[in-house]
Amino acid sequence: MRSAVSLLTNFNVLMGRCCASIGTSVALASIQSDLHGGVSALQWVVGAYALTFASLMLAFGMLGDKFGRKKIMLAGAGNEDELIY
Repeated sequence: MRSAVSLLTNFNVLMGRCCASIGTSVALASIQSDLHGGVSALQWVVGAYALTFASLMLAFGMLGDKFGRKKIMLAGAGNEDELIY
């Protein structure tokens, strides 16, 4: 049972990451028109997004290891009522 939950969780994280990158790709046209930039500016935007996402994933992964995955997930979802201090 635990391996099925783990597999489902990993799948959800992967799908969320794919959706986030698709959303960035879709927004590139409006970002380019708003910034009045070329391909180089778009590469900087995508690189900055990827770097920010990766660093936050590492930081919150470490926090999840230290305090528990459920507490960090609930804090990220904004459910402070269910957190146990």
